[in-house]
Amino acid sequence: MNHFDRDLNPRAVVDIHGKDYPSAGSWGRAARIQLPDANLLHGDQIISVACAGETIFAGFSSMEKVLVIQLNAVGANDWQVTQTLQAPDGSLFDHFGESLSADGEWLSVGAPFENEAANNKGSVYLFRRIANQWTFFQKLLPPVSSLAFSFGKRLSLSGGWLAIGDQAYDVTLYRHNGSGQWSYASSHFSTAVVTEGSAAGFTNGYAVSLRMVEAFHFLAEHGY
Repeated sequence: MNHFDRDLNPRAVVDIHGKDYPSAGSWGRAARIQLPDANLLHGDQIISVACAGETIFAGFSSMEKVLVIQLNAVGANDWQVTQTLQAPDGSLFDHFGESLSADGEWLSVGAPFENEAANNKGSVYLFRRIANQWTFFQKLLPPVSSLAFSFGKRLSLSGGWLAIGDQAYDVTLYRHNGSGQWSYASSHFSTAVVTEGSAAGFTNGYAVSLRMVEAFHFLAEHGY
């Protein structure tokens, strides 16, 4: 789904793959979206992608923006850029859009070099879909106790929980509470064993993933 078309006129494109393309029982490319120059700097690359239902998000951290791409109900495989998301308080080199994770009506966007908490400490922006428009909802900063940098470098959003990884391989959990806000739940440091099904010696936070079963199960592993 993340592709850079290196031809004589390079542009970023998104490949959409689906089941039963090109034939029943197989997975193949169902559509290719060539993103318009009006939304991009010439030749910029997609750094992250996320998907929620019939909506795709493409992050361009060098441009500090995320494109919202939606399926047009009028025609089959007709995908269009419908919105551009940016941080309401963003600055150049925050790397807004370096990481993305979406679930239902929520989108989390990492800005791992944002400076509000401290220089390059990082932050995460939450957007919510309201009346088919994605609107900024809340900004999350790293816990005061965290000594790590690049908070928001890795994200995983699932079932009202958000796992946030940082450069030190620590993982911070936030939860959507009854009042509508996202609040801090807990921190898991790279020296702690909080992984499920991980090999011995793996560390947390480099790649994070949430899996919801009957109870909350957490998976975070280094991946090397």
